[in-house]
Amino acid sequence: MSKSEDSEDGQAPARRSESAEVAAPTDFTARAKLPFRVVGIGASAGGVEALREFFAATVPDSGMAYVVIQHLSPEHQSLMAEILSRCTSMPVQQIEDGMRVEPDHVYVIRPGFTVTLQDGALHLGEPVEKQGHRRPIDDFFRSLAREQQESAIAVVLSGTGTNGSAGAQAIKAAGGLCIAQDPDTADFPGMPQSLIYAGYADQILKTTEIPAVLVRYARHPDLIADSRGILRVGQAMERHRQQLNEILSVVRAHRARLHALQAAHHPASHPAPHGITRSDRTAGVWQRLAREIRRGRSVGQRSDDQCDGFLP
Repeated sequence: MSKSEDSEDGQAPARRSESAEVAAPTDFTARAKLPFRVVGIGASAGGVEALREFFAATVPDSGMAYVVIQHLSPEHQSLMAEILSRCTSMPVQQIEDGMRVEPDHVYVIRPGFTVTLQDGALHLGEPVEKQGHRRPIDDFFRSLAREQQESAIAVVLSGTGTNGSAGAQAIKAAGGLCIAQDPDTADFPGMPQSLIYAGYADQILKTTEIPAVLVRYARHPDLIADSRGILRVGQAMERHRQQLNEILSVVRAHRARLHALQAAHHPASHPAPHGITRSDRTAGVWQRLAREIRRGRSVGQRSDDQCDGFLP
């Protein structure tokens, strides 16, 4: 998957520019275009089961609309609408261009397209394989933030990569809510972990816990939605800090070993090394260090760890 592009498609001259930035709220005036909350749900690999669990736990009269966004190629024949219709009594529809959004309805992305929300309707955009349109979850979340402002809600479920995190940033800037699936319960934790590590997750919850929290939040947005979700955010960030500290410890240990090898190889030229060089005369040292790291003999490194990024 390519890097995120901020540009989006413009389907008609009358529409606002999709590149317009989302401003943070400065007062308590409701600015959402639609009088109900819209929940954007991003999922990728492993997302089918997560979506089943989510909608099986969702009440049919929450008063919210749900838009399911996946990254699907044009060749992919999606049965998602049919699958989800078995999990909920709400109407489940595959998105058509210009489709109006209604509460207590579920809308599923059409394979091969991006989707944006504008003026209360869903619009199909450029094919996902076109340059600049390969992050459909980010694309929709950004449009959701512009359209619904503080009433926007993003839910990031199982998936690989970082799709969804950049769009969640826009929702946070507009005053909306972002929820990540508990990575420990996701088949592929990459997407929810990315949201958490970026600092945009207000809650970390199991898929079956999310719907009830959304209902409580919709009714009382100023109250803490779920103490368990907030606790998991703190725990996840602490684990992330510990992992970073472990990585830094490995880097420092390898750096110290490098200095020792350099000093042994060129004692006169390295009386007090201040940094790592990449000169030709230390090429042999680098090669020796690379072999030792790859064999996993340094600082207790496991054989499945990858440290090649620290090698020249």
